[in-house]
Amino acid sequence: GAVVGICPLTEANLGDGIFPTAEYLKQGGKFAIGSDSHISINVAEELRLLEYGQRLSKNQRAVLVNEKDRVSNNSPVDENGSSVGQYLYSKATRDGAKAISQNVGEIAIGKRADLVVLDSKHPSLFSKQQSFILDAAIFACSELPVKDVFVAGKQVIRSGGHHLDSKTIENYQSVLMRIV
Repeated sequence: GAVVGICPLTEANLGDGIFPTAEYLKQGGKFAIGSDSHISINVAEELRLLEYGQRLSKNQRAVLVNEKDRVSNNSPVDENGSSVGQYLYSKATRDGAKAISQNVGEIAIGKRADLVVLDSKHPSLFSKQQSFILDAAIFACSELPVKDVFVAGKQVIRSGGHHLDSKTIENYQSVLMRIV
């Protein structure tokens, strides 16, 4: 019943090695993505590196996808639109919700409405079919092109910004000036 917290960026930075994610998932394992990195905190980068680590260690593409979703040409997307990006993001959010005992992690009746809206006008996303959006967001963008964020149904990020962004930057610079 445990959920493994995987932090691929930190593990790469420290040279800790590659977690055997594919084997773990075949055993029914659950995982969440996290970061304790001073290098970067970026969910897309964490998920991308998680998959790329598996690709490098196994010399194949599309390692972390449901076997039922894999088609004969080893494509990461099947005729139903299942994909590596969709699988990784969905699994990490659902399993992560279990790890923190929160009623979140998926869009469903009775779940708290914590939602991330991607910017469909982002150059890497605007022409993609729905089934490829998360693949493009995770594997083709340096960071998730987030447009809006809702927490418990309340919008906290609008058009990529928080209403306290300017004040937060000012406070951060002020603290750094005192330290330095």
